[in-house]
This record gives sequence, C-alpha cells and structure tokens, in this order.
Amino acid sequence: MLAGLRNTEKTGDKKTAKGEDRDRGPAVREQLTDKEQPAGNTKEIREKQALEESRKQRRNTMTEAQVQECQKKRDNADPWVRLAWDTITAYVTDKNVIPVPKNLPEALYKEQAGAFVSIHKLGELRGCIGTIAPVMPSLAEEIIRNAICAATQDPRFYPIAAKELPFLDISVDVLGAPEPISSKSELDIKRYGVIVTCGGRRGLLLPDLEGVESVDHQIFIACRKAGIDPSEHYALQRFEVIRHY
Repeated sequence: MLAGLRNTEKTGDKKTAKGEDRDRGPAVREQLTDKEQPAGNTKEIREKQALEESRKQRRNTMTEAQVQECQKKRDNADPWVRLAWDTITAYVTDKNVIPVPKNLPEALYKEQAGAFVSIHKLGELRGCIGTIAPVMPSLAEEIIRNAICAATQDPRFYPIAAKELPFLDISVDVLGAPEPISSKSELDIKRYGVIVTCGGRRGLLLPDLEGVESVDHQIFIACRKAGIDPSEHYALQRFEVIRHY
C-alpha cells in the first residue's frame, strides 16, 4: 500500500505555480476551481472577489448545526464513502494506512476500477485525486490509496489537518470503462465525464460538476487541464460514474 502511495504522481496548479496542470500518471486531480473558469470582465472579477469574501466569512462562522450536519452525513455514508472516511481519519490523525477492513460489500474486494475521492469543506473543494484506470488489486485498496492522496497530496491545497475532520464532506466516484466517441454531440455533462487526449497529454473531467455549464465548457476545462490547445486535433472518450455519498 505504501509503495503505491509513493508512486503517486501529483498534477495540478500549486499555490504559487503558474500555468496549467497536466495528467502525467494514473493519479490525477479533479473538480472545477475558479482558476479553471474562462477569464471574465471587470464586473465578473468583482463578483468573484465578493464571492471569495463571502466564503471566508462562512469559514469563520461555522455553526454547531453545520458540524452536526457533517456528522450526520458521515454516519449515513455508504460503505464506499465510509471506507474513505476511515482511511482519511486514520492517516490524518496518526499517519496510519488502514488494512482493508472485513465485512465490506463483495464488490469492494472483487472489482477493480478507477476511482476518485472528493473532499469538500463547507461546500468548497478541499481535495480530489483519483485514478482513471485501476492501479490496485481491488476497489477497496483503490479507494484507500486515493483517499490518502486526496487528503494529503492534492497540490492545490495544504494537507488536511485533524482539526478539519468534523467539517468535511466526502464522496467517491467509481469510474466505468472509457469509450471512444467521434463527436461532442455524444456527451452529456450530467451523465458522462470526458477524457481528452492529444499525443501524450490527457485531461479528464468528472460528470455532473457544479459550475460546468455546457459540453463545450466541459471539453474546454479538460483540454486546459492537459495543456491542450482547443485548436489541436484531439481524441475524445466518455465514461460514466457511480457516485457514492
């Protein structure tokens, strides 16, 4: 397990880096951030600044009711998300990599699939890393690996601290096999994620993400993540996910 973690390749914009992220290996980061939105006019910039200020105020006024809501979601999480929760809690608290638990659903032991673990705090992305194709012997091990990476190795964020655990919300996306498509007309932003490939560059975007407004927008973001100019010739693939909460 630890060897798999050491081999994780991180992609994405670091806090002080300029330019775009590229998918250089099996582990990639996901979700849409403000930096990946097309540039806007002055009014839009002011609106974004006001939104960021509002977010800061929200972070500073976390209520007991919100903490209880986070705990309720955690208590009601399905086994896929519960596994990610237990993994992150153990690693963030004590740097322990948990073994695969007993009494999980059979699919977690027998299936292999790519998976993304997404972490939010107060509705804002706090970390998301996953694998397009499986790199571990079982889906359970895939989730354990990617949960630790999402919590501690997403280059856009500082590693999650133990004091943040009560405020987090986690989901797990299990990816279906990608299939090639010949036209963007075969995409649906709610149903399908997209993979854009040009030579050795590849960008991925999950389906049904807040802030993704159209198929063209979805492709634009995936291209930008991979450093692909939209005018270049690229191949498209689509995939479906099962999203666990």
